Amino acid sequence: MSAGNPPVERRPQQLNDPFDQRVDDYAWLRDDSRSRREVLAQLRREDLASEAWFRPLRKKLDQLHSELKSRIPDADEGVPVRRGDYQYYWRDTPGRDHPRYYRRAVDEPDQEVLLLDAQRRGAGSGGYTLGELLPSPDGRYLAVTEDREGDGVFELRIKDLRRQRWLPEVVESVDDGVVWSADSKRLLYVHKDPGTLAALEVRAHRLRSDPAQDQLIHREIDPHYYVSLGSSHSMRYLLIHAEATRQSKLLRLPADDPLAAPQTISEHSGQARIYYDDDGTHAWLLSDHQAPNFQLLRGDINDPGGNPWEVVVAHDDAVVLEDFLPTADFLLLVERRNLQLGLRIIDRHSGEQRSLFEADGISALTLDDNPEPDPHRIRVRRDYWQQPGELLELDLVHLFQGSPTVAAEASLRLLKRDALAGAFSAGDYRVERIEVGSAAVPVTALRHRDTPLNGSAPLWLYGYGAYGESLDPGFDADRLSLLDRGVIIAYAHVRGGGERGARWHDQGRAAHKANSYADFVAVADALVERGYAAANRIIAVGGSAGGLLVAAALNRRPKRFAAALLQVPFVDVLSTMLDPSLPLTELEYAEWGDPRREADYRAMASWSPYDNLREAAYPAVLATAGLHDGQVAYWEPAKYIARLRQLSSNDQPALLKIDLDAGHQGVTGRYSSLAETVISYGFALQVLRAW
Repeated sequence: MSAGNPPVERRPQQLNDPFDQRVDDYAWLRDDSRSRREVLAQLRREDLASEAWFRPLRKKLDQLHSELKSRIPDADEGVPVRRGDYQYYWRDTPGRDHPRYYRRAVDEPDQEVLLLDAQRRGAGSGGYTLGELLPSPDGRYLAVTEDREGDGVFELRIKDLRRQRWLPEVVESVDDGVVWSADSKRLLYVHKDPGTLAALEVRAHRLRSDPAQDQLIHREIDPHYYVSLGSSHSMRYLLIHAEATRQSKLLRLPADDPLAAPQTISEHSGQARIYYDDDGTHAWLLSDHQAPNFQLLRGDINDPGGNPWEVVVAHDDAVVLEDFLPTADFLLLVERRNLQLGLRIIDRHSGEQRSLFEADGISALTLDDNPEPDPHRIRVRRDYWQQPGELLELDLVHLFQGSPTVAAEASLRLLKRDALAGAFSAGDYRVERIEVGSAAVPVTALRHRDTPLNGSAPLWLYGYGAYGESLDPGFDADRLSLLDRGVIIAYAHVRGGGERGARWHDQGRAAHKANSYADFVAVADALVERGYAAANRIIAVGGSAGGLLVAAALNRRPKRFAAALLQVPFVDVLSTMLDPSLPLTELEYAEWGDPRREADYRAMASWSPYDNLREAAYPAVLATAGLHDGQVAYWEPAKYIARLRQLSSNDQPALLKIDLDAGHQGVTGRYSSLAETVISYGFALQVLRAW
């Protein structure tokens, strides 16, 4: 099938880097304004060429779309969450991309009030994202943050729920999270630079005032940090959290005095990763200071910056502390043991403990949203690779009655199973975990029970491996369309992720980033050797930083893969990291390296995917992009595809599918987003010969 690649003019541009010189033939495709006619014309030609490639597949794509859509329930509703005197919930209705949000008074459960219609608010915006939907402590107001461009920059609006009217002020250029003062008269938010996406300033907005008069509460001067907001579970304090790759700073404000000078939490602020909460009586700190897998500390709630902090849960080389929730009687810990997420609960009075870990090793039990935790009942989630997840209520008192084994499962009550339309049987699918290579890289493989492991199956191989983020269990109904066609789906938990804690991340970042690419290729080789895939039927898949992973692996072993799907891929690494005016660049030096240092520059130059494309027989490639993407600029995949076509020695398609209305997350909405899935799956099924 001919790719019909549109020509891309080569305009050599000399790049004078600190330690070398490069020539970029396609630098002209960068347009920060997103308005230059010649660039937009080229992007439209790319999109038309991609459409032409898919046109002969239209009937199959339409069938696939109908199949995906058939699994979406017409109607669905969230389990109400209590905040103050009200319960809050959402509801999906037939044919609508976005839900409506409601609340009802606890003492009047039959009287619901519509808070916000996200379908109506997002009309005309393909990338509409609702960030925050936060009621004020007194229940009168609703703070809403919305992104209509898909660029990650939100605007803040406030609704008077008593009068059902929006207040006149609009606060532009904010991050998605906000917090209320205790008196419901002020909102704290993080100002976000619309150009660099830097989030460094916390400001306070007084209701019914001009946003231009908003008061600066805190400014982080170090651009390597990203500032966010939160509040403690006791609701006594508002929290300012500045996070860098492997360190954070924590500041605390009284919720009843939000204009007070912020108070630093812990003497290790800025030297380690620290996360704070309090139960109204004690201050708690999750810290990795001299404890790479974290330890939990308890301190004086009135003097959290002082010493000493008492170690309550010590560091363990075999256990990563991922999260915690303190209540008056219990301490709940989310722990990762040998990749698996589970809960450990400690009775704070007796010291007795219970562990809730699934025996299968491939599911996850974690804390859910508990804005006002019940002292004895906590919401948790159980997620699976091969079946819909569950929202559960954990009865903490019952958990400690009787034998540990019997009480554990009996203490969990199902509140809701994630909705799925159509016939489905979890028993039709298999999940296996294996380890490969000298680094013992974990791999999770999903398949239909009828798909043989005889080396004949097509393989969808996904990887990410960055920022210490883990690929954890989670059900995706769309995957069934691949699994039911005999495609095996594998997740490569390469170094650079967080599956084995901080050390696993460190082994795949900065100077050691090349380990991630070696791991991904090793996984592909091992899956062929072990019968999970045919040698010539593997598609490598990755998005954003995962797109970098896949593109770098292609440069290493282009013949190992039949195809690659690069979703908004970060592929022009060297040029991007040399330009601090671009979004998030300085924030990410610790992840990729700082090219202003020669050793880092040389390392990055050795693997930056765009710079390392060479004359070789590359496989079929589909790259996607969003014109308004604020995290990975559209010109990265556009330049990459142009250079790939120039250098590839075969006639395999090299396609760029660009959405001129969307950002990094693509088109949003439970129905509208299916079009992107259809394109991705359709490409994979075609090149893998798996229709």
